[in-house]
Amino acid sequence: MVSRPLQPLISILIPTLNERASFDTLYSRLTAVLRTLGCPYELILIDDGSTDGSADAWAALRERDARLGLVRLTRNFGKEAALLAGIRQAQGDVVIPVDADLQDPPEVIPEFIARWRDGFDVVYGVRQQRDDPTWKRLAAQSYYRLLGGFSTLRIPADAGDFRLLDRTSVQRLISLPEADRYTKGLYTWIGGKQCAVPYHRPARQHGDTQQSLGKLLSLALDGLTGFTESPLRVLLWTGILICLGAGIYGFTWLIVYLGGWSSSIPGYPSLLLFILFFGGLNLAALGIIGEYLARITAK
Repeated sequence: MVSRPLQPLISILIPTLNERASFDTLYSRLTAVLRTLGCPYELILIDDGSTDGSADAWAALRERDARLGLVRLTRNFGKEAALLAGIRQAQGDVVIPVDADLQDPPEVIPEFIARWRDGFDVVYGVRQQRDDPTWKRLAAQSYYRLLGGFSTLRIPADAGDFRLLDRTSVQRLISLPEADRYTKGLYTWIGGKQCAVPYHRPARQHGDTQQSLGKLLSLALDGLTGFTESPLRVLLWTGILICLGAGIYGFTWLIVYLGGWSSSIPGYPSLLLFILFFGGLNLAALGIIGEYLARITAK
């Protein structure tokens, strides 16, 4: 059994972009849950370039509660950068990122703490049920399965940033040198004893999502390129197969030509053969170069 502090300092991180309308409800629910735990806590809002007065609204709440903290970024850097800024400022024995849109229910936090007391270093929430639009649920499920199939890491499916990290895990995350981060993969990469807590993810209670389709696609690409070399190998083997197909086609055409059975347009088979062969050779060469680059950047 791992020894844990009886009253750990709990740091709640809230990266936000134009979520001012949810602050009162978020603050009430978080403080109600944290009071039941009887532990000291801090609520740190990371304002990722909001334009709706989010920082001012949080500062007003701070006047009533000194346990509130504020990190104000100079512009919109994206959620990954906002999370890293918050993690670096957190002083807690445990750190728990929570979305400001209330889709990460604070009522799950006591279970996170209970599992941490059982000796787990990372306790991550798994979205067992989601009240999101059908297309969004299907897209998320497909992406997580694709990432899990390609990646050499066992990145948990349907797990987001809503999780508990102990101080050791936080220090490992901070020490990583990556500039373009896919934090959901890094949570797994840092290792440690980890477990899942299933929960129901409700629909947004206020406003619309601030994550555009472009940002979501960019984040998904970061995950695929940052934690798997499989696309490079697909490229390499596709090129090799095309070259082999070109060789088979060339050999077959030669037999047909020498046997006098060819009825094709003069020059067409040889042109097709060269296009197939050198196209496949280019793909294979790109795959090989990609493999070398992947090994260089991994060192």
